[in-house]
Amino acid sequence: MKKLLFLPLLFFVLACSSDEEVESTTTLIEQQEPKIATKYTLTINAGEGGTLSSEGGTYDEGTEITIVATPEEGYEFVRWDGFDGIDADKASLTITLNSNTTFEAIFQSIPIYTLTISAGDGGTVSMEGGEYQNGTEIEVIAIPNEGYEFLRWTGAIESENSLISFNLYQNEELMALFVRETSLNSGLIETCKLKNDSAQLSLGFPRYEYSLRSTGNLKMTLIFVDFNDSPATRDIDEVYNILNPSSKDFFHYSSFGKLNVEFDVIEKWYRMSKASDQYISRSNNTAEAHLDYLSEALSLADPDYDFSQTDTFVVITNPDTEAVDFGPAFIGQADYWNFKADGKTFYTSTNSGFDLDYWGGIWLNHEVLHGMGLPDLYNISGNPNWHGFVGEFSLMGLISGSAPDLFAYEKWMLGWLDEAEIFCASSGESIIDITPIESLDEGTKMVILPINEYESLVIESRRRINLDKSLPEEGVLVYKVDNSKTTGGGMIKVFPEDRNNESKLDLLLNEGETFTFGDYQIEILLNTPNYDRVRVFR
Repeated sequence: MKKLLFLPLLFFVLACSSDEEVESTTTLIEQQEPKIATKYTLTINAGEGGTLSSEGGTYDEGTEITIVATPEEGYEFVRWDGFDGIDADKASLTITLNSNTTFEAIFQSIPIYTLTISAGDGGTVSMEGGEYQNGTEIEVIAIPNEGYEFLRWTGAIESENSLISFNLYQNEELMALFVRETSLNSGLIETCKLKNDSAQLSLGFPRYEYSLRSTGNLKMTLIFVDFNDSPATRDIDEVYNILNPSSKDFFHYSSFGKLNVEFDVIEKWYRMSKASDQYISRSNNTAEAHLDYLSEALSLADPDYDFSQTDTFVVITNPDTEAVDFGPAFIGQADYWNFKADGKTFYTSTNSGFDLDYWGGIWLNHEVLHGMGLPDLYNISGNPNWHGFVGEFSLMGLISGSAPDLFAYEKWMLGWLDEAEIFCASSGESIIDITPIESLDEGTKMVILPINEYESLVIESRRRINLDKSLPEEGVLVYKVDNSKTTGGGMIKVFPEDRNNESKLDLLLNEGETFTFGDYQIEILLNTPNYDRVRVFR
């Protein structure tokens, strides 16, 4: 009885299960009904100068296609025109096709560039240059001749390595520069030193033996003085700040850091014994009057200061004193014309006058440079004009000039140029790259062309930087040094004289210009921001 009752119930369950299966199968069949695939056309073209790995065609939607553009010889792939993806500039392109697409491979002929390679005097190069495809790797070696050493490459590559390699992407010029070996250069430089007939202010060698030190550390003690008829009304700091730091900065930059000036200020106004008009002035500018003035100031300060620890002293006159109207340098001698304090002898000194307010701190630089042996370069006769020799070049020519940095020759005199920075020309042809005299960069900064034992022609480069930042023009400066003359008598004259004017600032020579003096021919081959290339022939 229990079995009979169970069987109908089981049948019902099975029947229900069968109906659900049928319904599920029907739904699945409906979902798997086949679809017709969408197709798209890819049209690709190769421009002149190349081929493609595929010609395009019709593909199912979503098909991934890779096309490679191959340039022919002498050509290079540029881009895919009509394709705006991030890979448009790649020769191998992979896309997923989801629409009709058309684009073109663009090729261009590979540019041909000219490389000119040359060697300066004293060496050769391993290749001569020529025409090369864009991007060609160049490898070249500079080979010095006997007695010379490689200096640097200039032009396309600035390098001090004799072996260089680079890729050529434009027309370029490259030049290897060589210098004489130190021993040989030293011997030649000796022949370029002009003779000094023991003058205190000279451009010859050796420098006057009692000249002020021009390299290393130089300590200058400042003594401030006033008068009963002209008492000081300014604080010492106010007056001192006219000099500091401008005077120290000038020496630092002009000497390339080889001269470090330290001021030691005695913080006191010392009262002179006589009225202000009883001392040195333009109307009383004798050596005796100057010696008297400086000696009295030194004696007033001596009890308060140990002068054995200083190199020189400067007397700063009350700037508002009209009677002491100028401040010259004093250059003494061993047996007389000197100053003594605390067991030390001083052979040079100076005092200020109106020039301190008028010129500023640079006044002191001019006078101290006299103490170091440099002469005046302006025309002391005033005929034909005050600045007819050097114009606005050099602090020793015009204190307020646009180019107050010293001539290269003056820096050589002071020990601010090393022998490696000087090229003393011999006979024949030389090509030299000249580094600007105002620059802190290393390199040749002066070319000397000897004439006789008293005269030389000098070539240097001037730029609108550092101390010469107000220079209106740039280029190559040529001048003659004549040590047979005296201070203020034309010891340096800037050339060419046929373009003579008061300032001389337009006498700088530029690329393509030439200058001839006697047997010497000078040609400016190249002007760059960092150097000038000149050809010298004798």
